[in-house]
Amino acid sequence: MKENLNLQKTLILRFCVCFFVFFCANFTQKTVAQVVCTERMPTSIDGVKTKTAGQTAKFWKNGQTITIKFLAGSPFVRGKVQQYASEWLKYANLKFEFVADDAPAIVRIDFQQGGSYSYLGIDNLSIPATDHTMNYGWLTDQSAEQEFSRVVVHEFGHMLGLIHEQAHPDVEIPWDKEKVYAYYAKQGWDRQKVDSQVFYRYSHEVTQYSAYDKLSIMHYAVPKEHTIGGFEIKWNTVLSETDKAFIARIYPKGNTPTVTNPTTGGGTTGTNGGTTASGEILPRNLATGWYGIPFPKIDAAVNYPNGQTYMFYGSEYIRWDYNEEAYLTPKSISEGWKGVNFSKIDAAIYWESTQKIYFFSGDEYVRYDIAEEKVDRGFPMKIKSGWSGMEEFGKIDAAFPWKDKVYFFSGNKYVRFSFTDNRIDEGYPKNINKTTWKGINFDKIDATLVWKSPIIYFFKGNQYYRFDMNKDSTF
Repeated sequence: MKENLNLQKTLILRFCVCFFVFFCANFTQKTVAQVVCTERMPTSIDGVKTKTAGQTAKFWKNGQTITIKFLAGSPFVRGKVQQYASEWLKYANLKFEFVADDAPAIVRIDFQQGGSYSYLGIDNLSIPATDHTMNYGWLTDQSAEQEFSRVVVHEFGHMLGLIHEQAHPDVEIPWDKEKVYAYYAKQGWDRQKVDSQVFYRYSHEVTQYSAYDKLSIMHYAVPKEHTIGGFEIKWNTVLSETDKAFIARIYPKGNTPTVTNPTTGGGTTGTNGGTTASGEILPRNLATGWYGIPFPKIDAAVNYPNGQTYMFYGSEYIRWDYNEEAYLTPKSISEGWKGVNFSKIDAAIYWESTQKIYFFSGDEYVRYDIAEEKVDRGFPMKIKSGWSGMEEFGKIDAAFPWKDKVYFFSGNKYVRFSFTDNRIDEGYPKNINKTTWKGINFDKIDATLVWKSPIIYFFKGNQYYRFDMNKDSTF
């Protein structure tokens, strides 16, 4: 298929397109565990405050070196800021260069008492060199380690272009608005200011969004005293997996798709692989196992015979190759796959003998001719018309071919389908569990991928397992 690798998209996922400072006022536990962030608009040369909302993104050039210096602060506090700022660099293709106090720098950090804040992304370039661009209003040598992590990682997120997660367009926080109004009235805020600073959500027109992530470092605590039904979100002190995935999407690290290699790589413990004390293999994390992937999850994946792998999420897809060359800028499905007019792909398989790709969506499927780069005539068709017995199985969540069979997954069950006989094999469906698929502790499969035979990837949410079909087990 023809690849247009110059797709340009304005990525503003949780990222603001306004010219302002995120000001974060610290409140003690005695008041309410809540941080308030207000817009502080820089003043233009003629004294008029400017705002360019909805016009330009605030991201740095990928691979850029950002110079940073301190205007104050003890050696200990400076070291902690550098330590936690570098958390972003594990996933973003940027460099932070901390320079001498008397050297010019793009980002200038102060420690004036009061709020903590940072200008957003490249707005830092527009601030007079005599002014600070980032401030930590309460960090001292006595601050707790978690507080350094929470505040520094959060403010450097703003510096990289991220806005607050509670402003996500799909967020549904059950605010008790009258209580919130009453609380902020004590701080001198009128209802209009509370509406704009607390309840405001960005529209889809100015954001590209992942699933709302209440674990994001960019999300502030929501006290249950301000909500209905006891809803609350506690302080987040470290990067979430979605934070990692999306900063890697904005600032991708070259062409390396995994931490080491998708066939042999992976982590050692916790959510990035490894084993338990009993020897059980743990799932790996998508964001760190497929480094730089721009999606929070995978809806479908398919492997071309020439080593090209396509991964789908929503209405978009990306491409990875066996040689670890990655094209991480998402393209729309309709743009890259002629005649595939599905808004979302549920599953996809490549069948070698026919040189066709089968795309499934809802109760329909299409057959895509690789050589002709288009959908075959007569498609889409109903799945029940082309795959005997599948109408009783339900919506297809994932599928992969193996020898003369196709494995289809739906909900917590799967079937083995004989392609040559056009029927489901006897004894199916079966339950999805770590007994039928040894070591896979998922009760549902979002997507599967044949990487290099006999290795199959099983994806669910932001995690995945590697499975060896010859050994019938994870590894």
